[in-house]
Amino acid sequence: MTTRIASMYTWLAAVFAILLLTCAGNAPAAPFVTVGNPSTNEASVIDMANFNARVVAPLDGATRIVASTAAGKVFMNTSAGIAIIDPASATVVDRIAVPVPVTDLVVDAAGVRLYALSANAVRVINITTRTVLATIPLSAAPIALAADDEGARAYVLSPGRLDMIYAPSGAVIKSVAVDPSASTLALNHGGGKLYVASSGTVTGSSAGIAIVHGATLEIEKFIPTAGVAAGLHPARLTISPRDDKVYVFGGDATSKVASYLVLDTASATVRAVQVPITQSSQTLLTAFNGPVLLSPDGSKLYVGGGSTPGANVIAEIDTATGTNSRVLALPSNGAEYHYLNGLAGSSAGGRFVLVGFIFEHRIHSASEPHSVGFVDVGSGTTMANVVFGQGSLRSTAVFW
Repeated sequence: MTTRIASMYTWLAAVFAILLLTCAGNAPAAPFVTVGNPSTNEASVIDMANFNARVVAPLDGATRIVASTAAGKVFMNTSAGIAIIDPASATVVDRIAVPVPVTDLVVDAAGVRLYALSANAVRVINITTRTVLATIPLSAAPIALAADDEGARAYVLSPGRLDMIYAPSGAVIKSVAVDPSASTLALNHGGGKLYVASSGTVTGSSAGIAIVHGATLEIEKFIPTAGVAAGLHPARLTISPRDDKVYVFGGDATSKVASYLVLDTASATVRAVQVPITQSSQTLLTAFNGPVLLSPDGSKLYVGGGSTPGANVIAEIDTATGTNSRVLALPSNGAEYHYLNGLAGSSAGGRFVLVGFIFEHRIHSASEPHSVGFVDVGSGTTMANVVFGQGSLRSTAVFW
């Protein structure tokens, strides 16, 4: 059993949220990147076979896009609900009306159910019939959701509380109190363990990782992290393919150093890792604190320079040794400053490709383009750079 994990990171909640999907089932033959452009009420589908971008319109208000390989569709929130996109034809094939703004979307791996998060509820949607099965009211706005691959259970994190939903009935069947600063959750690939990250930045809270039993919601252990890395506030979780490691990022970055924690799931212990990034030629880069991606085999971490000038670079880190093997450069369009807002990857066709979503700031020009850059990891070379106009690419992007 495999697990799709979805979480809303505080600094990316309304900007970029990326989910990796590869071709399988009844999905199209080539991988696609679907990009939301709320400023132009459009979405664009980039075909990785030729790197052509096709516009899907009208689509207003998109801040989140997810895709289902099993269902063969892309789902995007709009001001009126949810649009269903066929990436192969770059068309909207259906819409699901939702009376309140949808802030996030999560789809289960089987392509059976879609979960729509809003300010006060979670809606469970049947993808086949495209109907809302249940609306589950919440006492506070949901922060994150993780769906079990079999579609039977989903877990909703809201401030200070973790709920378990039985999806077929849409009922909350278990709840447990969690740290008030808990902001991210991840469900392992076996579905038996949940990991909840707490930043420790709320009054009365503690920075750390809670290990939660997936069936009972019992908190098996809370591991404080302040004594391990005082400046790191856990906010992002990435689980290894074998479920033996959880990589924890958030809130701590020094000049050209990637800092993170590694949770060993067998021993339930945490250690800190600091990796000097020595090969970057970007003199303006101040920190590697941007988006993070784990390679499909778990052997490499890719850490981007986030909201810092000159940040269109990605550090490749060996997870076994904790060393920086190289720095990959994303394409530039001549701007003085670059911001890497998102990172994803594709393993289609036996080739691992990194994709970065770049915003460019130009000091002496009103033109500030956004672009999607493709880098072949094997050769380290740029494959393509698809440029969009000013004001676009401010929402989300999804791999197929």
